[in-house]
Amino acid sequence: MQKNVFHPLVFLLVALASFQAIAQSGSSQSFSFLRRPANARVSGIGGENITVIDKDVSMVMYNPALISSDLHSSFAFNYQPYLADINALALAYGHTFKKAGTFTTSLQYMNYGKMDNTDPTGAVLGTFTASEYAFSVGHARVQGPFTLGANLKFVGSNLASYSSHAIVVDLGGIFKHPKKELSLGLVIKNVGIVVSDYTKKYASNLPFDAQLGVSYKLDHMPLRFSVTAVKLYKYDIRYDDPNIPLPLDINGDPIPESNNNFDIIMRHTDIVFRHLVFGGEFLLSKNINLRVGYNHMMRREMSVTDIYSMAGISLGGMIRIAGFEFAYSRMNYHIAGGLNTLSVSTNFANTFKKKRL
Repeated sequence: MQKNVFHPLVFLLVALASFQAIAQSGSSQSFSFLRRPANARVSGIGGENITVIDKDVSMVMYNPALISSDLHSSFAFNYQPYLADINALALAYGHTFKKAGTFTTSLQYMNYGKMDNTDPTGAVLGTFTASEYAFSVGHARVQGPFTLGANLKFVGSNLASYSSHAIVVDLGGIFKHPKKELSLGLVIKNVGIVVSDYTKKYASNLPFDAQLGVSYKLDHMPLRFSVTAVKLYKYDIRYDDPNIPLPLDINGDPIPESNNNFDIIMRHTDIVFRHLVFGGEFLLSKNINLRVGYNHMMRREMSVTDIYSMAGISLGGMIRIAGFEFAYSRMNYHIAGGLNTLSVSTNFANTFKKKRL
C-alpha cells in the first residue's frame, strides 16, 4: 500500500527551481502585500516567523508545515487599520477530515481606499479604488518528527480598471524535537506564475522568499524565543538609495567605503543582521502572553538620521477568555506611524461544544 506522504525529492526539486527562478531578471514586483505580517502574533515578534507551534491557525499563512490535526475547527480573524486609509484583514480556518487529513483555508485582503483620478494637467476627473487579495488552501503530512506542507494560493490585484492575477505555492517543512520544545523550519514562498498582468507591456515579479527559522522554549523559564532568517536568495539586501549623498573629499570626489578590517567586519555584520528577525514570547500563564520583536532591516531602512525612533521594534500581548483568544500588537515602522494589529481566534469544537446533562 502506498503511503500518502510528500516525497522529499519532489520537495527538493521544486525548491531548487525556485532559487533558479529568482535569479532571472525582471522589472517591478507585484503582490507585495503577501510579505506583510497578517496576524498579531507575528507582528508582535518582529514581523517574520515560520516555526512557532501553538495551535494558531493563522500561522499556516507563514508556513504550511504548521498545519496539524490540532487546528481542527480553529478560526482566526485578524484586522489591521493600516497607514493612511488602508485597511487589511485576514481570515483562517482549519478542518480535519477522517481520511484526507487536515486542510486549512485562508483569505488575505487589503483595501487601499479611494484615490483621485486626474488627467495630465492635474485636474480631478473622479476617483478610483485599489485592492489586493489572496485565497489559499493548505495541507500537510507528518512523517516522524518531520512535517511537509504546501499552500496553493490564488492572488489578485485590482487598480482602477487594471488587474493582475497569479497562482503561487508556498512549500514548507518543520522538524519538531520529540522531547524538547524545539522546532526548525524551512519555507520557500510565492513560487508560481502570473496568469494575467496589468498591461501587455508590464512584467510583474512575484514576491519570492526563502526563509529558515528556529523556535525554542527554555526548559525552566516561561520564555520562547525565535530567530527567522529571510531573503536567503541574496546576501547583500541593503537598499542603495541614490538620494543619499556620498561623503566627498577636499577635491569634491566621492570617498569610497573604508577597507580597514574593523569597518569591513562591521559592514558585513550589518548585512548579516538585516536577514535576521528576533522574537520573544513571555508565557506568563496559559491565558496570558507578552511578545516583543526586533527587525534589524526595518530599523536600518526606516530610521531617520539624528532622530531617535522605535523603528523595527514591536510589542504585543495575548489574553484568553472563555475560549476566545484576543491578541494585540504594534509594529513600529517609522516616527510617522506604525502598524496596529488585532486578532481574535477560537476553536469552534471546544468553545461551542454541547454540554452533556
